[in-house]
Amino acid sequence: HSNSFAFWENDLSYEGESIYNYLQVREDPSRVILSTNVLFGVQSVRMKTDELTGMYYDYALAAPVMADAGDPLDILILGNGSGTYADLCLEYFPDSAVEGVEIDSRITDLAYEYFELSDKADVYEYDGRAYLYRQLYGCGDTPNVGLRQEPREIARRIREIEDELEAGNMIRGIADPAIWDESRGRDGTIITMFE
Repeated sequence: HSNSFAFWENDLSYEGESIYNYLQVREDPSRVILSTNVLFGVQSVRMKTDELTGMYYDYALAAPVMADAGDPLDILILGNGSGTYADLCLEYFPDSAVEGVEIDSRITDLAYEYFELSDKADVYEYDGRAYLYRQLYGCGDTPNVGLRQEPREIARRIREIEDELEAGNMIRGIADPAIWDESRGRDGTIITMFE
């Protein structure tokens, strides 16, 4: 008798839960697999050989080449999982800067423990939406530090997001004082809304 949720599995490398997911790591002779479902699914994979995965990661790897994005690349991965795509990007585009965002810190822990996630990838524990807002709109108390666009353009985009993409929701201010007034903010910041 097993205490495992997946009682029929007898060779799991890891089984546990995080605040977000049921987590299962299993190995076979050719790969290590992360699944967040008891019965089926592969959320991340590490091949033990130099082969590609045979999964959607391989297709995504072709995107920078097809877009003629050049090299080195600045790559942002929302939903980094155990780092499958991050590691592939670092292998095939070795001079690139790779940032991964993963909300589930336990998955990131498993990425280093079982999937040999490269320390060349910068991984942040954060909600992907909040991370995008934070990166685009700045987060410090010093005006224009961390901003990727001018404050007036950022405020225009915030209003666009409020009006179209986040229909009915208002972004209540931004951490960067340079765009605070322009963004129609009243109380709090975008960062505190997600924390």
